[in-house]
Amino acid sequence: MADRQQGTLITVVSARADGATVISLGLAAVASSKARTVLVDLNLQNSEVATFLDLDESKTIYHLAYAAQLAPINSDDLREHLQWRDGLAVLPGIGHPLQREQVTRHFLVELARALHEQFDVIVVDAGRVRPDLPQELASGVVLWVVSPQPRGLAALDRTWTVLAEPRVSWLDRVQIVVNQVSDVALVDVPAFLRAEYDLSVSGQVRDCPDYWRGAELAHSLRPLTVPMMDERRFVRLYGQQSSYVRADLEALAQRVASPLLAVTAG
Repeated sequence: MADRQQGTLITVVSARADGATVISLGLAAVASSKARTVLVDLNLQNSEVATFLDLDESKTIYHLAYAAQLAPINSDDLREHLQWRDGLAVLPGIGHPLQREQVTRHFLVELARALHEQFDVIVVDAGRVRPDLPQELASGVVLWVVSPQPRGLAALDRTWTVLAEPRVSWLDRVQIVVNQVSDVALVDVPAFLRAEYDLSVSGQVRDCPDYWRGAELAHSLRPLTVPMMDERRFVRLYGQQSSYVRADLEALAQRVASPLLAVTAG
């Protein structure tokens, strides 16, 4: 059998609470409608994916790491710890801060290998940006989520300064996602980021709090995964904000996972 082509790794980070987790959730959801996709919660400070999707926390990345101490991760081990929601595979994050010690560099190497063997798109919610972000999490696209507000830009500036001296190797792979765009947000943020930091903006996602609030209460990302055959009917069922979020995330997915997701299914 021919070797399987390695999947696309997309790691999502932020310098503050600017929405890295919801961007990870949404990006993985829209990608799952076109390719075999897994969402990995590697936010070791504040894992929220399991809570958002109401997943069982008795088998998480911690339990997989514990089981992998003495042997490589095989397909059965990985499958046992994955959970599914609306067609998306999810590996929930740690349930207690002390469990982060089990998530070692050796484990991340094994996890990356196992995931690449089974999935076309791997989306990692890595939480806060940090200088010691493991290479295994930064070998693909690194999406840095920033809000177009003074606090969002200030947090990016402070963190970028720390990372740039000495320069962290994966900074060259950073692409920006401007999240929570609205009429009251700062204008021309992409142009500012290009001029000030030589950063490219891969996507902008509109501020749609009603959509995300409803998705969290329903524990479902279904509006981002179901086929959209009729936009007017879709809006009647799921609301206008669902349509906005889906359009923005689909455009982002096509940019960062192209050509894999560039052609729509069907």
